Amino acid sequence: LHREATTTVLDADPTYGSLREPIGKVMKYMRSLEYARAPYDKNIYPILHGMASKVGQEVYYAQDQFSFFDFDYSPPGQFASSGLMAPESQLLSVSWLIGVIRGMMMLSKYGLKGDWDGFGQ
Repeated sequence: LHREATTTVLDADPTYGSLREPIGKVMKYMRSLEYARAPYDKNIYPILHGMASKVGQEVYYAQDQFSFFDFDYSPPGQFASSGLMAPESQLLSVSWLIGVIRGMMMLSKYGLKGDWDGFGQ
């Protein structure tokens, strides 16, 4: 492993690491699987169906013009005490995290289908 991945110094740094929005996690996972649309589903829109209820966020369905979360949100704990902002963490809840994990499992097992809580239609 890379030296940066194994060092314990970074564990104490509250600014280290990255947090992605739920829909960003799904898109990155699909890119890592090298997802490509099949010829028969080129005209189906949207290909990711009902994501707001599954992961808390859906493409082009922001609650208002400023995005899905407050720009100045800081989660309680170490982030709040250090004065750092983490707007993406406002969307994190147990049910939506389970939705992301379950959807990714179904995506890798069955492909982009709507069955079994998958992300598709």
